[in-house]
Amino acid sequence: MFGFTSRASVSHAIAAVTVNLEYTFVPKHLGVNAHNRDDYINQYVPEFAQTLFNNGNAKVAIVIIDGTYMYMPKSSNYRVLRQSFCLHKGRHLVKIIVLVSPSGRILDVHGPYFSDSINNDAACLIDELENDRENLKNWLQAGDVVVVDTGYRDSLEYLEEMGIIPKMPAYKQRGQKQLTEEEANLTRLVTKVRWVVEARNGHIKNIFPFFRDVLPVMHVKNIRSFFRIACALINAFMCEIESEDATPELAQWMLEHVYDSNIVKAKVEVEKSVSGEKAFLAKTRFCRKSIFGEKPYPAKNRIRRKTVSGEKSYPAKTRIRRKTYPAKTR
Repeated sequence: MFGFTSRASVSHAIAAVTVNLEYTFVPKHLGVNAHNRDDYINQYVPEFAQTLFNNGNAKVAIVIIDGTYMYMPKSSNYRVLRQSFCLHKGRHLVKIIVLVSPSGRILDVHGPYFSDSINNDAACLIDELENDRENLKNWLQAGDVVVVDTGYRDSLEYLEEMGIIPKMPAYKQRGQKQLTEEEANLTRLVTKVRWVVEARNGHIKNIFPFFRDVLPVMHVKNIRSFFRIACALINAFMCEIESEDATPELAQWMLEHVYDSNIVKAKVEVEKSVSGEKAFLAKTRFCRKSIFGEKPYPAKNRIRRKTVSGEKSYPAKTRIRRKTYPAKTR
């Protein structure tokens, strides 16, 4: 179709196009040098995120950071074989760190990193900031907000020393059965924004299935180049991620109710203390009204309002029935 006579000529063409795109196209759409700080704040940080994390003060940059995995075949080099094996996934892979805005704009891409215990998420972020290969440390300023997951908890102190405000979901301490009301509500503030990086990582692998499967051996060395080109293409030709319910009013409502107590938990504890645990379980098993009120199932709008969720907020009836009426065993 393209007139290539051998596999070598195809490889040379791919290499030439890759180099050309890296030097002409990618710098215009990806990286901190491609994003003026003021333009980034005004265009890609919505008012919802500013209200949620900045409480109406002067606008700051908000960056969401998370990693994604690139699966690779086993290497014949023992050192690479050992460092690329991830105990968490049980597979050989490398990690790419993606930085996005709350609206889904990809600010930059770092990596790839090996997936052994030395290269955990926090260590990768600290390494990038200390060496400042991509000029990220100079781009960020004191007062900026960085949203991360619990894998970056060891880097929080380093970020705070830089004057950056880290936001991370709470996690259970040793021996703790569940999060407190305050921890759960504060975690919801973070997850209401952090889901964007997960969605964007999913978009990359859905649009470019090449990254979804095990990479061919000959292309492992080009992971960084290919991934940066893919992210630049998404920035150039794809729209931002929008959420209909993400308004400044909703953010203000969440902040006002962040320290509310868990009424359902208090009611359950009172019921259990009065009637006993066995009687309480029997009551909830055969009378759904004691859980959901007058109606057997709560209204959709009420659940959305209580959970501050726009989708997948209504529990499946079969799941409720299964939880309320466990299957009988013979």
